[in-house]
Amino acid sequence: MSPLAYLAHMKILHTADWHIGKMLHKQSLAQEMNSFLDWLLETIHKEEVDLLLISGDIFDVANPASKDREVYFKFVSRLIQQGIRTIITGGNHDSIAVLNAPSVLLDHMGVTVIGGAKENIIEEVVEITDSKGVLQTVVAAVPFLRDKDLRRIDPNQKQDRREAIREGMKQHYQILSDHCKMYEQKVPVIAMGHLYAKGASISESERDIGNQSAINADIFTEVF
Repeated sequence: MSPLAYLAHMKILHTADWHIGKMLHKQSLAQEMNSFLDWLLETIHKEEVDLLLISGDIFDVANPASKDREVYFKFVSRLIQQGIRTIITGGNHDSIAVLNAPSVLLDHMGVTVIGGAKENIIEEVVEITDSKGVLQTVVAAVPFLRDKDLRRIDPNQKQDRREAIREGMKQHYQILSDHCKMYEQKVPVIAMGHLYAKGASISESERDIGNQSAINADIFTEVF
């Protein structure tokens, strides 16, 4: 059976950039955020979604207020209650420590959190199985890659900073791609990311992502 045939039996919903706690012209968006999360949960239930992917910028600031953390944890608890398998990765607005703090506990409840790049990159690969333990899909859950994760510049070699970052991104995904080749003829392999891609438009409302080195789609191999 082809990977696409497996995918036909699984519904995946992708979302990102919630920015919980964001203010718009000094006005709180808490009510709108709660409405969105209610809608999202209803959609997950209505569409019978099996896997929820959340690709970064959960919060608007690195140190979110307690009320904003409460919004996040209440939603995650609702996902757990409904048995929705979930993968959450960090964005450039998120604190790695804040997201990772409850990750060990959440992992036992079907919610995988990868706040920042793993020292062992292969640990970013998440296997998704059904209730019988049969592998359904594999996700390369890559969070926002910070300069420290990417820059491996030889001090004796002249290299443009942005080019070094692009190369670091390419190498990061290549390592994951090489590892995931063992799955590609069995189940779909999905790559997550929180980054700029060439050809995308940048909204005036979005703050600088910091790492502005736009990448080409060719860093994502056919494995994904």
